[in-house]
Amino acid sequence: MSSDPAAPGHEFVSAPGAGGSFEQVRVERHDGAAVVRATGELDAFLAPQLEDAFGLAPADEHLVVDLSRVSFIDSTALGIVTRAVRERGAYEQSTRVVLPRGSARRIFEITTLDRVLPLADSHESALAALRRNGDERGEQRPR
Repeated sequence: MSSDPAAPGHEFVSAPGAGGSFEQVRVERHDGAAVVRATGELDAFLAPQLEDAFGLAPADEHLVVDLSRVSFIDSTALGIVTRAVRERGAYEQSTRVVLPRGSARRIFEITTLDRVLPLADSHESALAALRRNGDERGEQRPR
């Protein structure tokens, strides 16, 4: 794959997690938004890669954090996600988080982050919401 993080489908890191399964953190670009997509278990082992992935997401683009395929997330990874979203400034307008399904979603409910973070039901609805916000503010979409 390309080493350009702005290239669609750019894979940033793949690493075996503590459970031996194969997890990934990817930075992709879709419709003028940086998408940080994670799968598998997000734990302290993958925390540095998750932080690096957020560092590759351009600050002047919308951000989608897609956790829909995460099966477990620990407090370290949760803190990184929360900090990355809040550091983006007007995050309600420029960021969406797609929460995991099943038991991995529970940590967001226990901490009430599911009520605070700007959420979307899916990757597609996140991009659509960010497009609408950009249109309302008169932003030009990248071609």
